[in-house]
Amino acid sequence: MSELKLDNSHLTDVRRHLACLYLNEEDIKGYEPAECVRIMMDEISEGIVRSQKIRKSSLWEGAQQCAYDLICYEKRCGYKQRIIPEEIAAMIDTVLHFQRGSGQLLLEWSLLESLLSVPIYENIAFGHIPENHLPESLWIEISGEPSLQIPKWMNRTIGILLTRVPLDRSGKSGILRIARNLPYWQYVVDMLEVLCQHQGRCIAYTAIVAQQNPCSGYRFIPTFFGHEENGVLEDVLALHREITEKRRQKDIERLAAEICLRVLLDLTQKGEQYVKH
Repeated sequence: MSELKLDNSHLTDVRRHLACLYLNEEDIKGYEPAECVRIMMDEISEGIVRSQKIRKSSLWEGAQQCAYDLICYEKRCGYKQRIIPEEIAAMIDTVLHFQRGSGQLLLEWSLLESLLSVPIYENIAFGHIPENHLPESLWIEISGEPSLQIPKWMNRTIGILLTRVPLDRSGKSGILRIARNLPYWQYVVDMLEVLCQHQGRCIAYTAIVAQQNPCSGYRFIPTFFGHEENGVLEDVLALHREITEKRRQKDIERLAAEICLRVLLDLTQKGEQYVKH
């Protein structure tokens, strides 16, 4: 894994794509892509901060509330799937990522396949990953050419946006309320209830897989994984397999969760920190 310059990142193209979705066809006329990005970033950033202040919540909760508001706005305006909820999830977490000035990592397919070939040892607890190796937000860019061993449903992946859920702080009831309101997080409510009731430290992340799509440019698949800190990494993956059992994109979600865990573990074992920009 190596440092990634934003100008050369797929995340730049993803953000432009999302900005064009954010503005409707009439609004986008006459604007350069960079201006569309600025408008999306400014407006969503203001919405996140406003939601956070009104509810006195974490930045993550404010961001997810902003996602809910956007979904409701789309419905009120009578738009027919102009922006699907998964795209709104990607917009919100992308803006949140840049708000936090968080890191980017470049991961070649060859290195990724090497990481996936190494067993995750059962005695490594989630909580053994040092706090400074648990980023608030991290873009994992995947580049190069995948081998023939990578399934077709995964080989168009260009990156994964990892976002930490603040389960170790107060206001867990707000997190549950948000999860119940958002269609792409409703399947994790039962798991979240257990984690929120746990008295000790818990660690959880959302991960949004970005894939190139020949028809629409990009598609986004959100997933969620977590555990209390004494749970070993195999338990984290086992719990994720359980909650995604009935998910349409479960194979992509499961591999994404494993990639994210392996990246965090690999950085820890090498004594590295994620790169901030």
